[in-house]
Amino acid sequence: MSSSRREFMKHTAAATAAAAAGISLPAQSQILVTDRAATELTWSKAPCRFCGTGCGVNVGVKSGRVVATHGDVHSPVNRGLNCVKGYFLSKV
Repeated sequence: MSSSRREFMKHTAAATAAAAAGISLPAQSQILVTDRAATELTWSKAPCRFCGTGCGVNVGVKSGRVVATHGDVHSPVNRGLNCVKGYFLSKV
């Protein structure tokens, strides 16, 4: 498939205009899990131990392993917000 410089510029301009307008290309997830039993987590409260502040986090556990974390909105210390270290608790 060969295209001229003019065709390339047309396609580039159209893609730029679409991106500026907020139009994205359709995408489909290849690994979408729809089984509820496979995605169900047990959530527990815990303090973050990366620093001395002790922010409250909710820890999602599946099969005895931590797989997800997010800030505890009821914690008076961080009010549901985590720092960068807190966001990656489940990865460490």
